[in-house]
Amino acid sequence: MPAAKHHYFGQSALVLQTYSGGNIVRLLLEKGAGSDVPDDVDRTAIRCAASQSDGTILIYLADYNPDGPNRRDFYGRTPLHLAATHGELQSVRTLLAMESIGCEIQDEFGHTAINGAQRKGYDDIVQAIHKMSGGVDEDSHPRIITSSRRVLSVECDACMLGMRPDET
Repeated sequence: MPAAKHHYFGQSALVLQTYSGGNIVRLLLEKGAGSDVPDDVDRTAIRCAASQSDGTILIYLADYNPDGPNRRDFYGRTPLHLAATHGELQSVRTLLAMESIGCEIQDEFGHTAINGAQRKGYDDIVQAIHKMSGGVDEDSHPRIITSSRRVLSVECDACMLGMRPDET
């Protein structure tokens, strides 16, 4: 039974609680709150939790909705896109640990989560996603070339990755 929507962007009580804490989220899920109820722009609770770097909430939500980690919003973005673009390393690591996570899912603009992290200069997230999706020895790549904390390019000979932020 889906939770009733709140008037603020059509968000459910579950979505609103992802911003404040795991105990309430767990209680709402146990009482039958719909973990896949989207708001007016197709954001679900797991997407909101991904932007908060709370791995516990992400795990709760994925347990109740195994398809949630790869569910796309109105723009084709997944929770991994959101976590990577917001620099939420803990969320990225939690999502990457999920078996079914799609690292190569593209949004409507053709961008993957790694592209979003790269554009924002989140080197640690670029490396985490790249390591997980490529499965190549961490010491050999990626080479991240930065200037004043801005990523200029990411290069990896092993998987032919060579991107510049202005090309993503």
